[in-house]
Amino acid sequence: MILAMRTVLVGLLLVTAASSCAGDGGRGTGATSTSEPSTRSEPSRSTPSTTSTTAAAPTPALFRSTIAAVTAANLGASWREGCPVGPADLRLVTVSLIDFDDRDHSGTVVVHADVADQVVEVFRRLHAGRFPVRTMRPIFTQAEFEDFETPDDNSSGFSCRNAADSDAAPSWSRHAFGHAIDIN
Repeated sequence: MILAMRTVLVGLLLVTAASSCAGDGGRGTGATSTSEPSTRSEPSRSTPSTTSTTAAAPTPALFRSTIAAVTAANLGASWREGCPVGPADLRLVTVSLIDFDDRDHSGTVVVHADVADQVVEVFRRLHAGRFPVRTMRPIFTQAEFEDFETPDDNSSGFSCRNAADSDAAPSWSRHAFGHAIDIN
């Protein structure tokens, strides 16, 4: 069941992120921030004949996100001259996440500017659905680049590398364009 849900949600993420090629409309050139309003609850009502009390469910943490420009220095080993996209075409997206202990934390991922807003929306939905993401940070060191399937279950996006298909001629991975994210 969890594997099926993860497959559907990751599919939604990839389809949503890959379906837009409309650009960022100028919004992705600097940093932007969004958060959703807090959930309102009805005022508590008491009746004279009732003496028991119930604890209110904790208010879910707000979803937060930012989109920021990146430089070559921010990308470390994941980018080099000759990659199909340059740092000016990429964005660092920071979003609220839920971990496997159902606690809120944040993570960052580098994606192409033309899908940054859609990636935020997908992670907003994953957060609302309490979909767990262990950790999410950009590939930065040479060791992480060489072993992009990191042992710490890192979720990552942009990485200037070839597709992992040993039966085909070398070609750029969707990660090299900032149009793919591996989750968990």
